[in-house]
Amino acid sequence: MIQAEIGDTCVTTLVSYEDNDNGGHVHFEAFQASEQCVQLARDGWLQPAATPPGDGVTKMCNPKATHVALPVICAGKDMDGVDNDWFLCPVKIIDHEGKLSTEFPVENRFTAQGQAELKEHLRKQGGKSYVERISDFHLLLWLAKQPNLDANDMLLLCDVVRTQKPVLEGYRMLIDSIAGL
Repeated sequence: MIQAEIGDTCVTTLVSYEDNDNGGHVHFEAFQASEQCVQLARDGWLQPAATPPGDGVTKMCNPKATHVALPVICAGKDMDGVDNDWFLCPVKIIDHEGKLSTEFPVENRFTAQGQAELKEHLRKQGGKSYVERISDFHLLLWLAKQPNLDANDMLLLCDVVRTQKPVLEGYRMLIDSIAGL
């Protein structure tokens, strides 16, 4: 269970999009596994699904008494599984808007990412400050793969984006040169 490894900061988010006459609506729901669920997973009670998930029930087995067919008492009944909703805790989403945009082509789609796309992105964002122009999640991922920028450069650029401070002139020149500007 990932939450057992990462801790309380691990959240699963469900994002759905509903198309409507006003252009659409994005809906966010966030969940965490309960502390009880994390402890049961650590102790070996949760069993991997034999079939693809879909029935919404987590099968359980007492790791100290594997011969017991119905190891769980739920709502006064002996059972071998528990509805997954029992283990979910909703997480309040205060704000899901941030400084990052996502207008640069996405890296795992059938759209090109390269010099021409960088050039077009920077030109389209021309009315904004340089830090706002590079405040794009997919652009930062693409820049991280460029041989002209190493991990330290990307840490610096990500910090500039996070704090929205001006981009150092050297980085600005480097990114513009990658774009062919």
